[in-house]
Amino acid sequence: MNPAPRDDFERHAPAPAVLDAERQVVGAALMSRDAIDAAAETLAPESFWDAELASIFQVVLDLRGAGIHADPVSVHRRFEQTGQMGLLRRSDPTVLRKLAGHTVLANPDTVRNHA
Repeated sequence: MNPAPRDDFERHAPAPAVLDAERQVVGAALMSRDAIDAAAETLAPESFWDAELASIFQVVLDLRGAGIHADPVSVHRRFEQTGQMGLLRRSDPTVLRKLAGHTVLANPDTVRNHA
């Protein structure tokens, strides 16, 4: 199910490659500080067609700006702390881990950061 188009975009569904590219950007940002910095040079949350991905990217940027490592766990916690879980269609940390292309258990740094 595609999300409703954002008001500032045309009223048609994007090509699958657009959504895939957005997922790749957010997934990379969830895995690497360097990826966050590189993406932030040219993209803003408003650059995303998918509102959920835009929300996740905004949280990643907010965490990075606060000096907090952004990963699936910290991003999910921030959504919970700010009462914004409704912005995630699936309200589930596995969505964030899938975007990052790994599980928390497969990434020792993520486990170490939240132990």
